[in-house]
Amino acid sequence: MPEIPGMPDIPGMPDIPGMPAHLAPRPATAPEPEPEPDPRSLLHRLWLYLLERFPPGPTLLYAAALYYCAFFFGAALEGAVPVGGPLSLLVPANPDSGHGLVLLSSLLGFLVLFLSLLHLRLMDEHKDYKDDLVAYPHRLLSRGVVSLPELRDLCLVVLAVEFVLALLLGVQALMMWLGLAGFTVVMLLEFGIGKWLKRHLGFYLLSHQLLVVFMVLFAVAPWLPQGDLEAADWQRIMLLSGAMMGATVTFELGRKTWSPDREHDHAESYTAAWGRGRTVGTTLVVALASLRVWAWLLLDVGASLVPLAIMGGAALLLIAAELGFLVRPVKKSSKLVEVAGAVFALSALIGAAVGFHGAL
Repeated sequence: MPEIPGMPDIPGMPDIPGMPAHLAPRPATAPEPEPEPDPRSLLHRLWLYLLERFPPGPTLLYAAALYYCAFFFGAALEGAVPVGGPLSLLVPANPDSGHGLVLLSSLLGFLVLFLSLLHLRLMDEHKDYKDDLVAYPHRLLSRGVVSLPELRDLCLVVLAVEFVLALLLGVQALMMWLGLAGFTVVMLLEFGIGKWLKRHLGFYLLSHQLLVVFMVLFAVAPWLPQGDLEAADWQRIMLLSGAMMGATVTFELGRKTWSPDREHDHAESYTAAWGRGRTVGTTLVVALASLRVWAWLLLDVGASLVPLAIMGGAALLLIAAELGFLVRPVKKSSKLVEVAGAVFALSALIGAAVGFHGAL
């Protein structure tokens, strides 16, 4: 068959001897096969997801630091009175102080806070799913090893367990938990102004860190009497919330202080939005301001100066890491900033918890 200039290829056209190559029929394209379901059990796949996105060891440590920092501070308040739910077990910490540790309540409360961090992570997966598919295609959720409906069901189970545990802690703890859980739902909805918040990263960060206030109120609930605390005690609780927010904001800023080789179009960082100088300056101002509040709180309850000295050492490490990143903004120095931010946050929370407990 003679060549016909400009004639398009026709899929499925029968082969004709002597036909030019560009007119030879093309095999029909077979449809791509559906991905086979993962043969591993649901529990196995969820466990792999937790290891990737919610590592139990570090998260347990972080949850314990958050909870017991506020819990022991509540016990150190002058007007604190142990108030327990049906399962409270009172164990004296210092008979001379007139205070005790609500041992079982504290363990249940710590578990509720840990699970709250988990349900927050699961809600974030739904909120950020479309962006993460592009930015992090290697993650288990993006690859379909676990699915959004499976994570949704897990989230509902976790919330139900939290509710039961909070109920066992008493009415006050339950009310505080309802506030905490309700705020996470508002965060899931991004306060109804998600697009605006994403254009204003500082407000986005602040709005989400307000969750710490609800965590503090939940953790001090076992020490709140039926009557109101003194106004000065409420002021101290708000100062504690501010100091704890300073620690968590420092951690968050350090986590997204990236060198140019770590930046990419599909994930936001503070260095990309603000520039390196402003990001470093903001981190140091927040950290040092929170250190000042920690010092006042620890001295106010008569705590040892040792935790404060440890916090000061962590602050010096953070300053060195941030300045090193400014001088040489490479991946290694960026990672050091991330580590230093985490060390500062944990040393502040754990050091304060130890200091408050020692002051009982």
